[in-house]
Amino acid sequence: MITANGVTWGPDYKDIRVRAPDAPDLVCLNKNTGKVVWRDSSPGKDIIRGEYGNPLVIEVNGRAQVVAPQGDGWLRSFDALTGELIWKFDINPKSAGQHRAWSSESADYFMSAPVLYEGKLYIGSGQYVELGEGTGRLCCIDPSRRGDISLELEDGPGQGKRNPNSGEVWHFDKIGRTMSTVAIHDGLVIAVGTSGVVYCLDAKTGRQHWHHDLPGGNLSQSSPLIVDDKVYVCDVDGIIHIFGLSRDKLAFAENEAGDSYEITGSPVFANGTLYFVAGSSLYAIQEGHTTPPPPKGAAGAKP
Repeated sequence: MITANGVTWGPDYKDIRVRAPDAPDLVCLNKNTGKVVWRDSSPGKDIIRGEYGNPLVIEVNGRAQVVAPQGDGWLRSFDALTGELIWKFDINPKSAGQHRAWSSESADYFMSAPVLYEGKLYIGSGQYVELGEGTGRLCCIDPSRRGDISLELEDGPGQGKRNPNSGEVWHFDKIGRTMSTVAIHDGLVIAVGTSGVVYCLDAKTGRQHWHHDLPGGNLSQSSPLIVDDKVYVCDVDGIIHIFGLSRDKLAFAENEAGDSYEITGSPVFANGTLYFVAGSSLYAIQEGHTTPPPPKGAAGAKP
């Protein structure tokens, strides 16, 4: 469980610091008793803003790992039973800015969750959209490694050198910052940057197949969804964009939820129905379904 430990700041966003650097950032509880089994506070005083990404439990070579995207920009894996650190990965290039919150130049952290696909992990870095574009990065990582498996090792202030023990399979910097969890199917990675650009990448190599700029520079904070070989992407202007899951770009439709509605959450598909929240309304969309008229006497019903 991520605890959402984070920074505090004084007037004009000055005196930014982690109020409780020794507080746990990740806690493992016994599901039957609620007793704390282990906890971790690795980010400490280096938390950039907060802890927002969700952890993922995977099994690698018969060992259960808890993969946690943490607030200092490091993705860490812990033994699920003991909390022992197995590996760690710095999502930021060593040339990234110092850990300063409320800055477009600061290093990034995680607003999303890692995804496991065919034995590899996929995750992107980012910040809140208010801070604008920055040095975001989408990475594919081999979770079977041990120790520091970052792409680079520190080689002086703001300098890095190639890590011979790197577990990175590939990285894609063009996406910039992202708040979205990727969607993967049939060897294709669908990733969305906060700037409102949708990318389709090869899952094994990271090679870009296509990209699509959402119209009007619309921002996207939600995660893409793949259903029946179609890709659903929502933007903050309340539009659902539908693409074909293909190595060639196939744009099918743009459906608007309504005037002045925004979609910041991710769509969900269950039992043949697409669910999403726009503004303060929850929508359920089903093929072939027609909405019955409201009962007589109800608001909006005709006399």
